[in-house]
Amino acid sequence: MRFSIRIYCSLAAALALILVYASAGCARREAAFSFPLEKESRWVYSGIYTSQVASTAIRLPVTNHTVAVEGEESIGGATYLKTAVSMEGSVFSRLLLRKAGGKIFCRDGESEGLLFTETLKIGEKWDVAILGRTLGLHAKKVEEVKVPAGTYQALLISFKDRDRLEGNLWCADKVGIVAIEFKETETKPIRTVRLELKEFGKN
Repeated sequence: MRFSIRIYCSLAAALALILVYASAGCARREAAFSFPLEKESRWVYSGIYTSQVASTAIRLPVTNHTVAVEGEESIGGATYLKTAVSMEGSVFSRLLLRKAGGKIFCRDGESEGLLFTETLKIGEKWDVAILGRTLGLHAKKVEEVKVPAGTYQALLISFKDRDRLEGNLWCADKVGIVAIEFKETETKPIRTVRLELKEFGKN
């Protein structure tokens, strides 16, 4: 299956969020986060890639989208986890992530940005800058989600990037993102993707 550079970048931005968010219990006003970002962590996803051409939808299965922590790197006295995002065996994005004080940070060149804090209020809206995109996010509700890896109580988080990329994440405590779907509206034909967690554990 061949993907354009544009869809690679969109998938990278969306899949990179797999490394960022996890929800917890079903509290009405807050969700406490616990994300298992550590050495040798690995998440594998499968799903469907759809390209809408006129009135015809071309659907292609995807079986091996992987996010894997490959090792450590020390920069400026801080230790980062080197994390690769790959599609069908080909790495197309690498991130340097650091977890400290219940927060996860991402290093981009010489700067470091905060990706999430330990608790998130239902209804809260915030922005995340990652991989050259600024995503606006909105924590909506906790609901049950069934995916190949199991059934989870997951926090639904919607995201949008300047009307070009929009979608939803479903995130489970101590697991991470269990499902993600998004539409890239800036492309012609319009592309949509849905990925679901099928494996989670250690390399």
